[in-house]
Order: sequence, then C-alpha cells, then structure tokens
Amino acid sequence: DVTDEGNWEATNILRLLKMPEEFIASKNIEETQFNKIISEGLQKLNIQRNKRIKPALDDKIILSWNALALKSIAKAAVVLNDDSLGKLAENNFKFIEINLKKSLDSAEMMHTCKDGVAKYPAFLDDYAYLIAACLQLYELEFDEIYLEHARKYTLYVIENFSDQDSIFFFFTHSGQKDVIIRKKEIYDGATASGNSVMATNLSKLSIIFNEPRWAHRAIKMLQTVNESVTKYPGSFGVWASLLQQYAVGLNEIAVLGNSAHLYARQILNNYLPYNIMMASAIETIVFPMLRAKPAGPEPLIYLCRNYECLPPFKTINDFKLYMNKPIKY
Repeated sequence: DVTDEGNWEATNILRLLKMPEEFIASKNIEETQFNKIISEGLQKLNIQRNKRIKPALDDKIILSWNALALKSIAKAAVVLNDDSLGKLAENNFKFIEINLKKSLDSAEMMHTCKDGVAKYPAFLDDYAYLIAACLQLYELEFDEIYLEHARKYTLYVIENFSDQDSIFFFFTHSGQKDVIIRKKEIYDGATASGNSVMATNLSKLSIIFNEPRWAHRAIKMLQTVNESVTKYPGSFGVWASLLQQYAVGLNEIAVLGNSAHLYARQILNNYLPYNIMMASAIETIVFPMLRAKPAGPEPLIYLCRNYECLPPFKTINDFKLYMNKPIKY
C-alpha cells in the first residue's frame, strides 16, 4: 500500500491490505518471490529498528492484576475440570502470599513486587480482587483456608479503608500519607471498581460467615448508586450484576457426605450465575451453610435461601431438574 503521496498523513505505513495468497494472485508473481521480498524487507526493517532506543521494560508484578487473572484461572479450572489450571491458580496464590505480603503474620499487602522486593502499600482494588479470587479458589478443592483468607482481608479492608462519613471505601489505606486527597472510586471502567467488587464480596461473605452487618453494608452501597446503575449500566457493570443478584436471589448450595467435593464440582460444571457453593464430608458449626445438615454415606444436596432449605436432593440429576424450573420457596 505504498504510494508517492503516502497512505497516512503524507507518510507510508507498511501494511498488507489483502491476504498473501490474494495479493500474490493480483500481482501475478510467484509465491517464492513474494516470500523472498517479505523476508528481505523484514530484515531491513529490523536493522533500522535496532538502531532505535528500545522502550523500558515494565516487568513488575502487580497484585490487583494477578488477582484478576487468578480468579479467572480458578473459575476456568472448575468449569473446564482442568487440573493443570487448578494447579496454576494454587501456585499463583502461594506466590502472592509469600511475595506480596508486608510480613507473613500480617494481612497488610503490597501493591507490586519485582526481583523479590515488594513495594508500595496495596490499594483497595488489590484487596477487593484478592478477596474475590479467594472465594473462587475455595471452589477448586473446597479448602476452607481460602474462606479464612477472604475473611481476614475483608476485616483488614473494613478497618483501614472505610470512610466514616459514607458507606463506601477509600482507594488508599488510612495510613498512607503521600496522597493529597483520599479518593473513592465507584465507576466500573476497564477494570471493576474496588467498591463494587467489595460490595459483591460482602454480600457473599455475609452468608458464609453469618455477618448481617456485611450484608447491610453491601445493600446500602448498592442503594446509594442504584439510580446511576439503572441509568448508565455500561459504566456500572459489576454494580448491575449485584443488583440483579438481589433481584433474582442468591442460591445457597451445600453438599454434605462422602464424595461431597466431587458432587459439588460436577454441579459447578453447569451454569449457575448467582450462588454460593459449600461442600463438606461432615456437618460443621463453623459455617452456617454446613450447620445442622445431616451427612450420610451418599452425598446430599441442600438448596437454601437465607438459611431456609428445601428437602435435600439425593442426586445431581434431581437437583438439576429442579433448578431448571421456576424456584418457589
């Protein structure tokens, strides 16, 4: 596409407007000749390119971006039943816990890490995405340690990022002194806002740990932005999803008994948009969803809302048939 007058602002930008085979046919040249021209041209371009100063390489590891990827990989591992992805997610979480913590016995995280050195206090987005990733990681092997991590980081966020004059969270830590003003972000742009993700986290964790105050805060946060969400849903995508969750209801699914983890993973292979899944071989008083639910030799599937449950399902097929019908409580 090279011309005397140029193809863009009096300059020629080298490009192929046609597929190679189409270009070869239109110019009536041999394929070997075409490949030779392209190869020699690329060599000449590389010689000139190597004379330029190369841009600096930004290879620091960012907590929020890793947490976003971690959640997606963990979700893919569950949906695709891919053990390699599951291992990747678990290793990534271990890396974060080892390399991006201020100290091993603290809940305080750092924003970046490079060459084994962690720097800068983590922001709200870092914690919000990490908590969401922990909730997703739990569904890999149903290891309760991930829920405890999610709870620990949530308590830290509430203590250090809350705005006493509003229901939202600040973007920066209360102890960070190098900022002129502590901003609060609520718009979901290229990445979700820390506030919308925290509201979603709080809504789920409130049920997992029976913390009504967390549910109240999530609802108040959503109510505050409700008008903007309904007018401009494209700018409040995560908020809109949370609004829909409250509109249709959040399913509490508990699987108890031998092979409960296997049953739960099979259930999660199906599309269930608004649910909290927990699985255990035995009932436990630690988590309300697993409390006062008998577990027998064969797994039982409990479907509940606000801890009020239907009679347990004995097979995954029975559960799926019921879920495909309008739910009545």
